[in-house]
Amino acid sequence: RRIHLVTAGQVPSWLDTTHDRVRVIDHREILPESAVPTFSSHAIETRLHAVPDLAEHFVYVNDDVFLGRPRRPEHFFRPGGQYAAFVADHRAIGLPGTGDRPYLTAAQNNRRVLADAFGVALTHTMMHSPHPQRRTTLEEIAARFPAEVERTTHAPFRSGTDLSMLSSFAQTYGLITGQAVRAGAHHGYVDLGHQQLPVQLRQMLRRDRDFFCIADNLLAAFDEERADGLLHDFLEQYFPIPAPW
Repeated sequence: RRIHLVTAGQVPSWLDTTHDRVRVIDHREILPESAVPTFSSHAIETRLHAVPDLAEHFVYVNDDVFLGRPRRPEHFFRPGGQYAAFVADHRAIGLPGTGDRPYLTAAQNNRRVLADAFGVALTHTMMHSPHPQRRTTLEEIAARFPAEVERTTHAPFRSGTDLSMLSSFAQTYGLITGQAVRAGAHHGYVDLGHQQLPVQLRQMLRRDRDFFCIADNLLAAFDEERADGLLHDFLEQYFPIPAPW
């Protein structure tokens, strides 16, 4: 029904905030006063189910994820109400050599908490994709694991105790409890720092991916101006028609 755009108070100059299909939410509206300011997406994820008037079935899209082509609701939700979990088969955790990667810290915490609660070992993370979700499932998680969720909410920067609640934890929790189903998608990934960036962007222009992620990494083969120019030209080609808002 509606796009809820959660920001740290920023509103793009081109956005028509009076349009009834879009609503801008300052993260201070959903986070407790004791948890702001925050600079952690993990913290904000723990409270997205508190967005006013959020539907029971919704799709969470992070700021570097794009829909690659039109998709039907059935791509994200089953007739019985379960939500799709897009498991990344190529991103394993819990194996030798994966414990010291900083970007997997939250995934390792997810793994430990779920193993303690259910005796189930998490072996893979999720794709960088849109994440279908149910609001009541997130409320259930917050009630079942209050200490872990609160600790994540109140960490102003990403920390060693975080859960990645809405981009990984809730999907695995849903699979364990029967609220989610394992699903597949044709997914694309673009690394803005990769030396093959122009090739990767041209591949996306085939428009054969359900969705794709454009990741911004610290190390880059191109200078910032060159990478920004390539990305700008690509986005102008891929999304040439402005939305009504």
